[in-house]
Amino acid sequence: MRKGFTLIELLVVIAIIAALVAVLLPAVQQAREAARRSTCLNHLKQLGLAMHNYHDTHNLLPPSSGDTCGVNVSLLPFIEADALYNQYDHNKLSNDPANAFMKDKMPVVFSCPSSPSLGQTLKVSPGTLLEQMGLNGVQVTDYAYLNMAVQLAPYSFSRIGKTLFESSTPIRFSDATDGLSTTVMAYESAGRSQMWANGQETKMAPIGNPMMGTTSDDTWAVYCNANWYSPPFSVAMFSPVSVFTVNDYSYPNLGAGAVLNVTNNQGFPYSFHNGGINMLFGDGGARLISESISLVTLTAMSSCDDGLVVGEF
Repeated sequence: MRKGFTLIELLVVIAIIAALVAVLLPAVQQAREAARRSTCLNHLKQLGLAMHNYHDTHNLLPPSSGDTCGVNVSLLPFIEADALYNQYDHNKLSNDPANAFMKDKMPVVFSCPSSPSLGQTLKVSPGTLLEQMGLNGVQVTDYAYLNMAVQLAPYSFSRIGKTLFESSTPIRFSDATDGLSTTVMAYESAGRSQMWANGQETKMAPIGNPMMGTTSDDTWAVYCNANWYSPPFSVAMFSPVSVFTVNDYSYPNLGAGAVLNVTNNQGFPYSFHNGGINMLFGDGGARLISESISLVTLTAMSSCDDGLVVGEF
């Protein structure tokens, strides 16, 4: 009677196992990413619910600019983070030493689990502007609030209407005459403890600032507002070139007119989900928006009172 396996039989078994792993591993990774994308959507929906509860209490949306308190801090009592909110000194500036304890206390709801920098803090170079701003060790949110709406198709820096987080302008839901279900409230600008462009992490900026384009607005406890069209990126991104260069960086373009998933610099819409980014709308709904969305539609979605018709998305 033969005992054990022959070498050939063992190799066949190993080959079969390897083939099964090769088939199953991508499916497992896809399932994990689907779960992370779903969690990201749930985070945005929680923020949307908090926005509505805040509005019910104060009859307006949280302030998107100012010196003492940003959107995320304003929402803390509505995401079961009352203790953290009560520790914040609302009589001091957001970057005052009295509020420095907030920098690494970001609730998980302000982050996307697909972000490679999930929960990480900024590591800034000594002597740089960011260090002077007190941003070393600060956590950066993966979500941003749109504070400016301009014409995208054709591109023009002219304003077309108000956003739900218009700078220095208190906004009420009643101001959204275009309808809340088609007006962007928040969007992903993920991974901003590092700079990314078209799926690639970029190198340190030549000006000695490891996060060129990151400001205090990106940190979780400050304003967290941004827009999609800040020069010089917008001018370059809307040019029909395969690669554009800004401040000695080369960014691969997704095509003339690409906006989503080009770069997270300057708070541009960026995610680590395949094919699009998650967005939160004024009615509290959230969904994945394709990076190939029409610029006409994206323009209409950005403002709450421009009178433009939002197409299919």
